[in-house]
Amino acid sequence: MRAKLYDAEATLREAERDKERIATYLYGNLDFGPEDIFLALADQCFTSSQTRWTYEACIFKHAVQREGYSNSVTVGRWSGFSSDYKTMLFTGGDECWNVGPRSFTVAMSCGNENVLSDGEEPATCAYSAKFTSPALCNDEELIGLRNQLANLEAFEREVAEKIAKDEL
Repeated sequence: MRAKLYDAEATLREAERDKERIATYLYGNLDFGPEDIFLALADQCFTSSQTRWTYEACIFKHAVQREGYSNSVTVGRWSGFSSDYKTMLFTGGDECWNVGPRSFTVAMSCGNENVLSDGEEPATCAYSAKFTSPALCNDEELIGLRNQLANLEAFEREVAEKIAKDEL
């Protein structure tokens, strides 16, 4: 009986969190870009692992820098897109000694999939990364990507055929 009560309470808490999240997206002041092209990225986090550091950007929320599994700093909280929707801006991160709050900018461009890459700290406590997404592609770029994919698939078939012939 007690287990059923705990399960019901957990289900209720989860439903309340979902309701809050939906209300934030419906009634909040979030800008999902032209024609809401970035709405599908809500509640998603993307990581970029470098040699020493891992950067994580949770779009519409925050960004962090991690060293291994222990140390973590908030490098910014979501502040929006640049006016041309080519850059994500995270500001007001954890304080950095003698510099002020950390910040994180993410340059966005067209790509086959949603990928965060090239995380770095080009200036003290000012971080940057790159993000590719199909959401940023115009029709011409999508056609180009589809053609590249078709060429790669054809090349892959050709190589597989050559390998199969050599094995016989």
